[in-house]
Amino acid sequence: MILDALQESKLLYNSITDISKYKSLYKVSGKTLPSLSFEKLTHFYSYLKYNSDSVEMTKHYYMRPDYVSYDYYQTINLAWLILWVNDCGSVLQFTMKEIIVPYQHAVSYVLSKSLVSYSQSANKSTTEEINNELMLTNKL
Repeated sequence: MILDALQESKLLYNSITDISKYKSLYKVSGKTLPSLSFEKLTHFYSYLKYNSDSVEMTKHYYMRPDYVSYDYYQTINLAWLILWVNDCGSVLQFTMKEIIVPYQHAVSYVLSKSLVSYSQSANKSTTEEINNELMLTNKL
């Protein structure tokens, strides 16, 4: 089955690994949007670092946190988390000799705890309005 862009977007939005679920929310013109910071995750930073392995960087992983994410978590959607725990602002900085890879149970725990605070802070009707606007924009 081939998904169109809208179906794929809906599928990814409902995923627990969607990066926007772990960012703080702010309002602009009555719309709720995710910010660029990970305030909801910052108090788990040390926990993830403590519950992790140090893995040698190979040519396969060089500037490819998505490969690390797939090899360790079976999804590329956690590449942002790999970059974050390794203090990298972009894939261009993902070139160190050793990388930090949090254990899968630690990642699951952190994401589930952070997701609760996201869902409590988000206004469902506003989120639905934004999604409807995005769908209309994509059709144009």
